[in-house]
Amino acid sequence: MSSNNEIESLLKGLVLQPNHRDALSAIMKARAKGERAAVQLALYRTPKFILSKMVVQEDANNFMRLYWLDGTGNDEVCLNVQGYLSHCSLPTFRPRHKFPRNPLDALQEVKLIGRGVEEFTAVQDAINSVYRLFVAESYEGAYQTLEFDTVAGIPALTFNTRYFMKNKAAGCEVSIPVAMDANGVLQNVLRNRSNALKFTEDNVVNYMRRDTIDGVVMYNSCKPDVFRKGQLVEVQVSFIRIPERDGKRTFRSKLNTVVWMGHGCAIDILDHTSSSGKDVAAESAVCQKRVIPYGDGPNIRRLRTKLDSVQFGEDI
Repeated sequence: MSSNNEIESLLKGLVLQPNHRDALSAIMKARAKGERAAVQLALYRTPKFILSKMVVQEDANNFMRLYWLDGTGNDEVCLNVQGYLSHCSLPTFRPRHKFPRNPLDALQEVKLIGRGVEEFTAVQDAINSVYRLFVAESYEGAYQTLEFDTVAGIPALTFNTRYFMKNKAAGCEVSIPVAMDANGVLQNVLRNRSNALKFTEDNVVNYMRRDTIDGVVMYNSCKPDVFRKGQLVEVQVSFIRIPERDGKRTFRSKLNTVVWMGHGCAIDILDHTSSSGKDVAAESAVCQKRVIPYGDGPNIRRLRTKLDSVQFGEDI
């Protein structure tokens, strides 16, 4: 791509082509009918339905969060959304890296589009319903009006998570120590001399690749730099209310996990469109039933062991 205008033009064409809409719709419909249907955000379009399943409660840090009603009180709601990446900012920091600006501005962020797909529109309705649920727990005027982003006039969904939180006072520059995992993702503990910032579990975003190995759908950690504009991805999000100093409230759709649909599961739409100019067959993005959930349970650990002997292409 030679310019952002070309990218925006391709994105606009992307969601207008029936085969692209069909591919995303097929993915979202299959998720809503599979064994993990309960965590599909598109299903929760109305506040009444959400209230029958979830409750807004305050945690130990005075953050309001969304919890499952049938949980133990610590079972936070984390829901799935699928769409095409129109923007992703998932930096991989290295040792001795310094932020040029306020480190609180550093975000792990994705922006999804899915124009013309009914299930994608349902996700916007669901987020609006969750927002109304949070607003009902506060005084009038505590929240700003919820507005959705757009890309070239196309409705979009933005999910992000800060890399850091304030501790006492945030410095302008913070050195990043050797506190990263093998994928270059910061670990859940960040130490610095000023103690100005914290890196906690809330700041963790999991980057995963969905593959099919021996007929089994698996999820394995991957590097953030595999994600590019035009990819069909799935993200997991939760919802949080952050108290501000002026008494106002900030409602956020928090990014927890980004999943790249790997071998045989998805396609890089923009790369294909720009190089060949041909339509991409919807069959290339056929959804397969999920049989392994996210997490680090014994089943996942056992199945991921198989990946040690699997050779992946350089494009992964």
